[in-house]
Amino acid sequence: MIEGMTQEYGSCSAYRQSILDRSSSDNDLGPIWVDDSIGALINALKKKGILNNTVFLFQQDHGMEAKSAVYETGVRIAQFIHYPDSITSGSTLDSPVSTVDIAATMLDFADIEPEYEMDGVSWKDAAMGNVVQQNYLNNERCIFFEDEKDRSVRCGCAKYLELYAQNKDESSTYKSGLKYGYSVDLGNLFDLCGGTSTYVTDPANNMEVTNYNLTRPDINIYNVLNCHRTKTHFENEPDYSVCNLDPGTIPTQTPTKHPSSAPTGGPTSAPTTSPASTPTTSQTDTPTAPPTSMPTTTPTSTPSSSPTSLVPVSPTGSPTSCSAEAMIKYEKRMRTSQRKFKKKKTQCNKKKKAAKKKCLRTARKMKKKRGAAAKRKLAQDTQNCN
Repeated sequence: MIEGMTQEYGSCSAYRQSILDRSSSDNDLGPIWVDDSIGALINALKKKGILNNTVFLFQQDHGMEAKSAVYETGVRIAQFIHYPDSITSGSTLDSPVSTVDIAATMLDFADIEPEYEMDGVSWKDAAMGNVVQQNYLNNERCIFFEDEKDRSVRCGCAKYLELYAQNKDESSTYKSGLKYGYSVDLGNLFDLCGGTSTYVTDPANNMEVTNYNLTRPDINIYNVLNCHRTKTHFENEPDYSVCNLDPGTIPTQTPTKHPSSAPTGGPTSAPTTSPASTPTTSQTDTPTAPPTSMPTTTPTSTPSSSPTSLVPVSPTGSPTSCSAEAMIKYEKRMRTSQRKFKKKKTQCNKKKKAAKKKCLRTARKMKKKRGAAAKRKLAQDTQNCN
């Protein structure tokens, strides 16, 4: 029997019934159970005299609009920590981190050296006031997101979001973007700080809405995303080295916004809601109030205090970076090749055994040929840029 839960009710079934009795709707069931569970843990830890040396870490679920999408409302959640022995109660850390950092951070707090390479990095020092690491997290470190075949990367205030296709059946991010009025270009570059150094949290001023796409990416931030794609591709050997911006490419100011080339079928007005309050990391004597986001990696150098590399566009919408344009064209050719292969593969699977085998072999050869042609064209376009 658990004190604070089943012990008070005499049995598991009686306790479960108490949750139903205390709830007003089904939405209350989870929170009531969590409150009871944490309360029981706190009581047990207090009795053993180890509450202040125990780490409590909570994260919010994606209960906002654009869930299952790589917009901010689909990837950013609240997180908070309670650890009185090391973190000051009520302190906050306004730095972006990732869930993959939790394991590395907990090992760091426990003073345990991991025996193998980890994707995540510890944000322990930043949470305890290390300004150098906080600056690194806020300005130089890049965090990556993916849903289906859509990808995005955030480096400081800058975020690049790439849609696989402007098709509701192939991209839930595109579908959500149309629904909520977000920019739905194939390539989208946003300044999440709106020209300042502070993440914008005003619900009436969402930085990812239609007409807030600054431009297609310059080669620096695009290469960060491409670096991540290459290192995490299932056909490649694991590579745990970091894909971050070169600090030397971080500019000192943010460019002016330019209209997006979003499809005419999408909404044009800004949605009435947007990302929630700035992720902070709050600590209290008892972990009951929902706080927000946390830190991550250990910096290797002191970064700039300015956001990432953004490139303005001309009035016609053409990017000033020729190399970035070449890379975008290459990705488009590769996506087209993949769609053709999938279509041909579906046709092959309808054939009988021998014919099916021959058809698939031909389809793979054509895919390989198109890929090689796309790479040659990329090399030619890049050379022309120079």
